[in-house]
Amino acid sequence: MSVAAALPRTVDAYTNAQQFPNGQRVDSLEEIPTRFFFTSLDGATRQTAARIIPESLKVEDDHIYMQLSGIGTGLARTLYLNATDLGQAQAQVAAYTERVNAELPPTGLPTVTMVSAPIQADLGQYTPSTEAPEVAYPISATNSFTDYLAANLIDHQEAISIAGWEERPGMPALDDAIGEAVYQNPYVLGYRGYSLIDDVVYVSYANDAEQTARLQAAVKATVDQAVGSVTTPGMGAAEKAAALNGWLADKAVYDKAALEAGEGGIGFPSGFPHAWDASGVLLDENSATGVCASYAAAYKALMDAAGVPTVVVTGNVFSGGGHAWNKVQVDGQWLAVDPTWNDGADQKKYLLISDSQFSGSAAREESKDWMADQRLADYATP
Repeated sequence: MSVAAALPRTVDAYTNAQQFPNGQRVDSLEEIPTRFFFTSLDGATRQTAARIIPESLKVEDDHIYMQLSGIGTGLARTLYLNATDLGQAQAQVAAYTERVNAELPPTGLPTVTMVSAPIQADLGQYTPSTEAPEVAYPISATNSFTDYLAANLIDHQEAISIAGWEERPGMPALDDAIGEAVYQNPYVLGYRGYSLIDDVVYVSYANDAEQTARLQAAVKATVDQAVGSVTTPGMGAAEKAAALNGWLADKAVYDKAALEAGEGGIGFPSGFPHAWDASGVLLDENSATGVCASYAAAYKALMDAAGVPTVVVTGNVFSGGGHAWNKVQVDGQWLAVDPTWNDGADQKKYLLISDSQFSGSAAREESKDWMADQRLADYATP
């Protein structure tokens, strides 16, 4: 339920009645709201960006029939445009879509991330790992189960035995542990999901092992160079947070194409192997582009290297959908940083703030998949 709670169930009747007081009839698409409200499985009212489905347009009597949908919801409501010229209606749809796109916040985290294609190969070809391999990169974990999984994921293991792990005292459930392992370890590259069969986790990756190893080395070299160039040992945590936030904002470019490709919200779209990894925004060979998860992972890699405790946080921006950002420990307190949204005119707007300062269009809620459940409360901001 922690994963499924935010999934869409139905169009929110009350909010839609307020948005469309004249029912299904509209005189112009200029009067149509750009937000689509729906009720999720947990009973909450949520919103996402609206879309008019171009293929739905058809002339009927004295109006043009069309479907208004919510991005990533699979839900839609019917509208009747008081017009009969299909060409003019299509022009209005194009203008409406442009207006929606201009308002879309830079988010891009899939609604459900623990999804992979079924394992098609013969399972007999795999020899499951039963130990945590030695890796050349830092590991972040709040428990030994997460530590074990993170080491294997960084090592690009495709089959990992978890026999007996969940039964050990104090250990989180598998989905909890693997969520923390993926989000809190920026050197886990290309992860696309897992399947569990007979106490063995079979992992899907976007890259092969050789490419992963090369990208990891390149990421570390970039991180070390950046930390060495913009921070000094005498800086405090807040100063390092600001310096590396600025460095990342100057280097990174938001991947709008990846955001649009992932509008379905379930899993990762093909064709963007680096957009959700630290390697996306950090490496010039990947055009230094990525979506929010890439920014957040890169920022954690930078802050880890600078010696400042930092975590990646995931959740839902009410005005835009799934999102990832960070929290940094400064003087014993956790403060939020959104490096994706700081990549703009004001690079310090979302730098070292409390959760309550994410207001207006930045208002959001945290999910539970980025950290072991029993530790989530430890990262509340003042």
